[in-house]
Amino acid sequence: MPFSICPLKRLVFSVTGDDARLFLQGLFTQDLQKVSPSAPLYSLLLTPQGKFLYDFFLFQDSHNLEEIFIDCAQEDGDALMAFLKRYQLRSNVIWKIHEGIKVYATAGAILVDGSPFAKLPAVAHFSDPRLSGLSWRFYTDADSGAKEEMVGHPRGSQKEYRKYLLEQGIPESGWGLSQDKSIPLECGMMELGAIDWEKGCYLGQELTARTKYRGVVRKRLLPGSLTCNGGESPQEGDLLYWKDKVVGRALSICENLALFLVRLEDLPSAFCKETFDLYAKPQEDLESQGSFSSKAPKSMGKVSLHQPAWLKIDLLS
Repeated sequence: MPFSICPLKRLVFSVTGDDARLFLQGLFTQDLQKVSPSAPLYSLLLTPQGKFLYDFFLFQDSHNLEEIFIDCAQEDGDALMAFLKRYQLRSNVIWKIHEGIKVYATAGAILVDGSPFAKLPAVAHFSDPRLSGLSWRFYTDADSGAKEEMVGHPRGSQKEYRKYLLEQGIPESGWGLSQDKSIPLECGMMELGAIDWEKGCYLGQELTARTKYRGVVRKRLLPGSLTCNGGESPQEGDLLYWKDKVVGRALSICENLALFLVRLEDLPSAFCKETFDLYAKPQEDLESQGSFSSKAPKSMGKVSLHQPAWLKIDLLS
């Protein structure tokens, strides 16, 4: 499948100042000493309890190695900056919002060895650090003329890009990653390189590291294909059943694709070959009961789960 170029709704801001790198180092899951113009990073900000708050990309422009750019979901931007500023105290940190920077990403098969944006005027362009060959990201100033130069490439949409990520089983903020609820290791954040296990302390490190080194991850985020019954569309929170038992719930849905948070111990051994039932979430949550009540919820359709190639953990053990 050829790739298409999708404009994304993102906010880009930057941090400079004598204390900028050290300040961010104590908060983010990535090692800020490793970010450079040739080494972008995908990172998280967690709660003190180790739950997800925000995800974003960190990158630099070779013209100013003191400036660190942060690319986050547009709807998260103001809240993320406000959260960070609460920890600033007396640190010498300067903030700048880059409203003129537009963000694009490719959806579909790409060349791993070369950027399709290499000859276009850009603030930055790089291969998505989450997975090799996943996508290229491109940052251009609104006045650079790059938009016109991209006319020769197939154009997509943010919805197309999100469907592409859902097919790969990759969550993002608001799409499979829920604030103050999602646990990073359940959502593939270790495999997607969002956490540096060798750096020093960061917000939420203790519980995150404890989960990793104990090796106990009881739930996983998996992609699935939907076959709807017709009528009402499936909704986030709908329950996934195997026979008469709840094994998970839908966290993000886009047309016939979805991400499901499932309990590994409840999955059948060959779950990729099985068909699951999806039921509307009833007013009284049935997950704690683990079985149908006397009045079964409304059937929404069938689900086939998939194990992404990048998810190396043996889900069947």
